[in-house]
Amino acid sequence: MMKAFNFLLFIAFSFHVSAQSVLKDSIMPALMLEFNYGFLFPGGDLANRFGGCSAIGPAMKYKTKKNFVIGVEGSFLFGGNVKEDEILKNITTESNNVIGIEGLFEDFTFSERGLYIRGEVGKIINFKKPNANSGIYVALGTGFLQHKIRFDVDKGLVPQLNKDYQKGYDRLSNGIAISQFIGYRYFTEYKFLNFFAGIEMVQAFTKNRRSWNFDTFSQETNLRKDLMFGFKAGLVVPIYFQQTDNYYYY
Repeated sequence: MMKAFNFLLFIAFSFHVSAQSVLKDSIMPALMLEFNYGFLFPGGDLANRFGGCSAIGPAMKYKTKKNFVIGVEGSFLFGGNVKEDEILKNITTESNNVIGIEGLFEDFTFSERGLYIRGEVGKIINFKKPNANSGIYVALGTGFLQHKIRFDVDKGLVPQLNKDYQKGYDRLSNGIAISQFIGYRYFTEYKFLNFFAGIEMVQAFTKNRRSWNFDTFSQETNLRKDLMFGFKAGLVVPIYFQQTDNYYYY
């Protein structure tokens, strides 16, 4: 039994060494599962509404044997810096407090919420070191961007900010967006440490999707130019496909 166990260890070790060699010397197609985080600064019309925000979310992409990358990605946007902080002036006191149904001041806070869903096409430009699958990564994306102002308040005590009334203040806006990314992708030969990092830029053309703004007593119909730019990084779990031997491994 010990001989059989030693034989299995020898086979596993040989496969591991072979896999490392293949990954180091050749470009291998792979399905990539990613988890990303970024911090983005606003520009254009978005800078008048929000400050910087975090972006976090998953992605699934495929890398071809020529180091082209295609995939889909989603990001949840959230931040605490809302610059349009006077939108509740019609329902707050001079000291910027809101009065609840019990006649007491109730706490409320503003925050940013949004999402960015897109498809992406990119290319890894390798330099053969540390391996043929790593290198400078450039990508273009296009998709859908949405953002709004979120109100954190006890809706039971503040009916003037319940779910329906919030729609008159939250400035929900969305539209088509394009993005560019430049950075570096690293794939280790041991397959445990795989990551990317770089700079992302987003340009979106959005519109306010609410029919009426309660604070301005008007409808907002102008086309917005919302910009974002900042640092982005992520961890990557690749599933490599060894085409010549018709098997795959993690």
